[in-house]
Amino acid sequence: MPLPLGFVVVTLDLSYLREEWLPALVKQHFGGDASLYDLVVVGRSPQQQVIFATSAAGDTLARPDVTAPLFGLRADLLRNQLRDRWRARNSRAPASSAPEASANDKAPPPFALPPPGAEESGQWQLFIRHRAGSLAAAVAGGRRRNLIISFAILLLLTASLVLLLSSARRAERLAQAQMDFVAGVSHELRTPISVIDAAGYNFTRGHIKDAKQMARYGALIRQESRRLIEMVEQILEFAGAQAKRPQYDLQPTDLRQVIEEAMAAPLLTESGFEIEKELPRELPTVQADPVALQRALQNLLSNAIKYSGASHWLKVQAQAGAAAVNITIRDRGVGIPASELPHVFEPFYRGRKARAAQIRGNGLDLSLVKKIIEAHGGQVTVASEAGRGSAFTLSLPTHAE
Repeated sequence: MPLPLGFVVVTLDLSYLREEWLPALVKQHFGGDASLYDLVVVGRSPQQQVIFATSAAGDTLARPDVTAPLFGLRADLLRNQLRDRWRARNSRAPASSAPEASANDKAPPPFALPPPGAEESGQWQLFIRHRAGSLAAAVAGGRRRNLIISFAILLLLTASLVLLLSSARRAERLAQAQMDFVAGVSHELRTPISVIDAAGYNFTRGHIKDAKQMARYGALIRQESRRLIEMVEQILEFAGAQAKRPQYDLQPTDLRQVIEEAMAAPLLTESGFEIEKELPRELPTVQADPVALQRALQNLLSNAIKYSGASHWLKVQAQAGAAAVNITIRDRGVGIPASELPHVFEPFYRGRKARAAQIRGNGLDLSLVKKIIEAHGGQVTVASEAGRGSAFTLSLPTHAE
């Protein structure tokens, strides 16, 4: 029988393996996930001596998820290596020994090894157990988490799409309202300018000679001029409010005086309306800009006159509370349908009936009222019913508050 090719004897340092080599392997193969697993290495002696463990070895040894041999002898690899070396040695034999080499080619391998595919179980055994209880449970838990995250992302994308569509529709409505506003303002501006131009033409041509006619034309020019100034002021005030510039000079203000001056405007005195007034003799002082607050009241009064319908009645009422003063303007006009109430304070918004009846307006009155009152720390509310009138209430905090 041929002699062995050689022997190698390796002496292993158990302390080095336990303290350096095995921890380095754990770090290399598990990395940041080492905290998720319990690992135990035991010898294959009858007592199963624990060589290395990342935690208590009891549960891991009793219910491991994975086991693997360490220091096992791979018979197939060893056989292939010995065969290759044996053939290499024979290939270097001299030519004169060819018959002998031919005989050696048929010789069996130098060692009797287990059949191909056999594998020793190893001198050490590795036990791995997931800390979640089992690897299958950990995988199932990870799958559930991934599903939940996926559904959450899908829900977020759906909500984003809905919000995007809603924003697009709102932008479309706002663009349409702005176009209607431009058309309405153009029409509203054309009317007083045409009247003023016609009156001036008649004056310059000498068609107006009678004193009564001159007075009538003068009143008409003044009326249309006030109407034109009012529209320009509304547009400028709305532009200033949209730019969020500080524009109100808040100061202690006599609220009763502001209400009286708003009701003394030519818009009301020349309208022929029956105006019912219910004001206490004394109202608390409020912190307000008198001009802006009077403008808000005039907008509400003008709005009540425009939508009064066949009724020519208004009521202005003020009530003082503990912390706020409420001013209510009521009418018995056409009212506002319930479907339109949430939109009446939006810029450029005009109700369907108002557009159908071609009632003059640009949709800025109530929007400006809301901006002015909110800038004063108050709020405006509306109660209305179609065909039975409306009631707008301004609530302003008192000066002490």
